[in-house]
Amino acid sequence: MNEFIQKYFQEIKDVDEYSLDKNIKYFSALYEKFLDEEGKELKIHEPENDIISNILPLPILNTERYPVIQDYCKLSENIESLKDYNLILCKMNAGLGSSVERADELKKLTGRIELGSKGTDLFLSLDGKNKSLAELQLAQTEILKKSNIFNDVKLQNLVNHETLKEVEKLKNENVKENILQLKMPTICDEKLTNKRVAPAGHAFLGFSFLSKIFSSTQMEQELIVIGNGEDLNSTPDSRIFAWVAENQIPITMITTTKLEKDKKGGQISVVTGEIDYVTIVEKAQAQKSGQLEYFEKLGLRENDKKSLFNTNIIVINAKVLKEKLSKLEVSEDEFHRIISPDLIKNNKTENGKVFTQLEGAIGSTMLNLDKFFRLNVGEPVVSFLNLDPDAREKFFIPIKTIEDFNELKEKYNYNSKSGRFDLKEK
Repeated sequence: MNEFIQKYFQEIKDVDEYSLDKNIKYFSALYEKFLDEEGKELKIHEPENDIISNILPLPILNTERYPVIQDYCKLSENIESLKDYNLILCKMNAGLGSSVERADELKKLTGRIELGSKGTDLFLSLDGKNKSLAELQLAQTEILKKSNIFNDVKLQNLVNHETLKEVEKLKNENVKENILQLKMPTICDEKLTNKRVAPAGHAFLGFSFLSKIFSSTQMEQELIVIGNGEDLNSTPDSRIFAWVAENQIPITMITTTKLEKDKKGGQISVVTGEIDYVTIVEKAQAQKSGQLEYFEKLGLRENDKKSLFNTNIIVINAKVLKEKLSKLEVSEDEFHRIISPDLIKNNKTENGKVFTQLEGAIGSTMLNLDKFFRLNVGEPVVSFLNLDPDAREKFFIPIKTIEDFNELKEKYNYNSKSGRFDLKEK
C-alpha cells in the first residue's frame, strides 16, 4: 500500500476496523487507476465530427448490438416469489447536498445551523408536524415490513462524518448499522495531499456491497436496493422485485428514457469489440473530452434512438450474485481491481491551487463487474430495467436544488399508506 495512504488512514480515529478496511481498499483502487492513467480522456463515437471510437451511446448504436433491456410496463406481478426474501433498503445519505439551499429554513424549523444530508434537512408538514424525508424513509420501511410481502425489511444508510449525527437519531430496530464513507486525500501537483479531503463518489457503496458478497462464505435470500436518500420513490415496487427474484437476476440497474432535463446525467453506452460490453459515460468524462454539447444532445435529436439515463437505483440479489462470484478464480485484491469504477477526476480550486478529487460512480462499479463476466465468463451479471416517461416519476424524483423540492411539494401528495409520493390529480 502507498505509504501516504497508509499513514492518512492510520490517523483516522473512532472508525471500526471493517469500515476503515473498505475505505482504504476503495481509495487504493482509485489511486491505482490514477497512477495507471486509466482516467485519461475518453472519446465518444461522434461520426459527424470525424471522431471515431468504439464507445457508442445507445442513441447511435445499431439495434442488433443493443444489450437486453426489460421495459417496466411489461412486468407482471407475483408477490409469492418474495416471501422468503429479506429486503434491505440502502439509502445514500453521505453528502451534504449543498446545491440544495436550505440553511435558513432548516434553522427556522429545527434551530440547527449545521447541514446534514438532504434527507435529514428537507421537511414535509404532515398532520401539523414537520417530518424529514429521512424520517419518511424509515416510515416506508415499516410500511413494507407490515405488508408481509417479504420475510423481513430493514433500512440501511450510507453516511459520512458530516451526516452521521442526524441520521443516527432515526435509528431503531428496523435500521441496520450505517455504512460509513470517509473523506479521502486529493491530488495536488501530481502528489497525494490531505490539505483538501473529499468523499470519492457513491461508487464506494457498490464497492462495499460487492466486496462483502465476494468475501462471504454464503448469503441469505436477500434483495438489496440502493437509492437516493432524499427520494422516497427510489424504492422499487413488488413488480420489480418479483421480476428480479423469479428470473434469478444478480444485479439490476434501473434506467429511464432520457428527457431534456436529464442532459447532465450518466448515459448507458456499449463498447464494441470482439465481445461487446456495457459502460456508462458520465458528464465529467464528456466535458473533459470536449464533447459535452454532443453528450447532452444524445437521445434528444430527431433521428436518435432513445438514450437510457442512469437513475442510480440498483437491486442486488445477494444469494444469486454470490453463486455467480463463486465461479471466479481471482484473489480478493484482483476482485477489487475488477470492480473499481472508471476514474473521474473532479478538479476543485482552493486558495489558488488545483486539487483533483478521485471519484467513481456506482453504476460504473456494477458495469465493470459485468464487463469482466461478459469478457471472461461469457455471460452478463447486470440486467437493465427501463422506465418509460410515464413510469419514471413513480420511482425517480431526484432533488438537486431547492426548486426541485418546492416543485415536488406542488406536484405530488405524500401517500401515508405506501410511504411514497403520488402525482396530484389535475
